[in-house]
Amino acid sequence: MNDPQHKHKLQDAIAKMQRDLSPERDLWPGITHAINTPARNEWHRTAALAASIVLVFGMSLYFSTRQSADSLQNSRIEEYIGVLQYEHQQTKQALLVQYENQPALYQEWEVQMKDLEQAEQVIFQALRDDPENLELLKILRQVQAKQIELLDAAFAPRLNTI
Repeated sequence: MNDPQHKHKLQDAIAKMQRDLSPERDLWPGITHAINTPARNEWHRTAALAASIVLVFGMSLYFSTRQSADSLQNSRIEEYIGVLQYEHQQTKQALLVQYENQPALYQEWEVQMKDLEQAEQVIFQALRDDPENLELLKILRQVQAKQIELLDAAFAPRLNTI
């Protein structure tokens, strides 16, 4: 590259390059919307999530002090799983209500949510067959957490705030 002819070609190519790059679309409407939109009230979502965690922790503490996990009857475990499901549905519904007047940033979230809900139902069925399987319970909690994360990503991504 020390050859003067190559240097001259490179300098010519640089000189011919476009100096200004314009975005493909007008960015100002999005910027003004972000500036004029009041900050989302994170407290409600945080409070709902904290309440769910406290309830789950309290229920697991309650069940673990009354009986060991090995000696729990199937009906108790099913009751516990039902409480987990109820709390998850309440949290999910609260988020949907919070985001109901807000357009989703991408439409595929509904398809992904249906897939996660189907996986959740399959795990529930497996838990009915094997209610003492703690690994299934962990997987269930992970799928439920993914549903909440999906809602947050579709409607309130952290990178979308100014």
